[in-house]
This record gives sequence, structure tokens and C-alpha cells, in this order.
Amino acid sequence: MRFRPYMQRPRKRQAPEAHIVLQILKYLSLKNHYCGKIKTKGSFTKQGAFILDKYQMIGLPDILSFSPDGTLFAIECKAGKNILTPQQEKFKQLFHSPPTRIFLTAYSLDDVTRNI
Repeated sequence: MRFRPYMQRPRKRQAPEAHIVLQILKYLSLKNHYCGKIKTKGSFTKQGAFILDKYQMIGLPDILSFSPDGTLFAIECKAGKNILTPQQEKFKQLFHSPPTRIFLTAYSLDDVTRNI
């Protein structure tokens, strides 16, 4: 079926992880954290072709956040029964070196509020 201006476009269903990411970003902003999500998918060319960035690190978390006291949080959001990939586990081990850096796996906003 072709789109016509008077028709409502079908809505894309938002992924459950995306919903969790937005909840966490709003919460962290209210707590005066400097935070943002990391784009890890790739990008589109002017011709519309999708390309992956070959220099992108594999295993990066969904959210990076700096607290007002200088602590750096890396938050990987998961929905349902998803678990960390081996690349994400490796990043978690590398990230945990000093105590001012904390890696969290969040299945909901409650996981973040308990740890921050």
C-alpha cells in the first residue's frame, strides 16, 4: 500500500532496550550527570547504503555517564533474558581498573538507581 498524506504512517515498534536506555538517560540527566548514548550501529551514505565503521570498538556499552563527583559509569542495557556478549565482558574487565570507573548491566531503571 502506498503512503498518502492523509493516512497515518505506521509506527515502528521501539525495541525494549531502547526504552530502557531512554529511561536511564532521563534519570541521569535529573541527577546532573553528563551522559549520552553511544552510536554503535554504523551510518548511511548519501546514496542510502548502510556501512559499518571498521574502526568502531566492539563491546562498547550503550550509555556513558560522568557523575558530578567525577565517577565514570558505563551502562550496558539489556532486555528480557539477554546477557553480555564475550566482547562486552572483555570491555567490562578492561573498564573496571580504577575505582572511579563503574560498569553496570541494567535490565531496568531500578538497577541504575540502586548503584548510582
